[in-house]
Amino acid sequence: MYTTATAICAIVIAALLMLLSVPLIMKAIPMNRDYGFRWPEAFRSNEDWHEINVFGGWCTLIANLPLLILALLTLLRPGLFPDFPILGGLVFCLSMMTVLILTYAHAKRTGRRAG
Repeated sequence: MYTTATAICAIVIAALLMLLSVPLIMKAIPMNRDYGFRWPEAFRSNEDWHEINVFGGWCTLIANLPLLILALLTLLRPGLFPDFPILGGLVFCLSMMTVLILTYAHAKRTGRRAG
């Protein structure tokens, strides 16, 4: 039961993060201080804001696929991943750290090009 509840929570979290990345990918979010990847380089221009946030949005969308797939497999095949709470947490943390590192590096490259 604990594994099932954790898998359901992981599906909700992964799906929510994936949905939140779509407006960033579609350049629907103007420069702001509340929503998006707010590295200092993103605030240099609207073009930089969108370039960095489109990149970060795609990274977020793609990085949440492993967690979503792992959680769905856990629900569809009970017993396949008995340690899903630990494994899912590890996958989530590694995925989000990867998103932040890649987006930060992209922002720095964007900043060097502009500066």
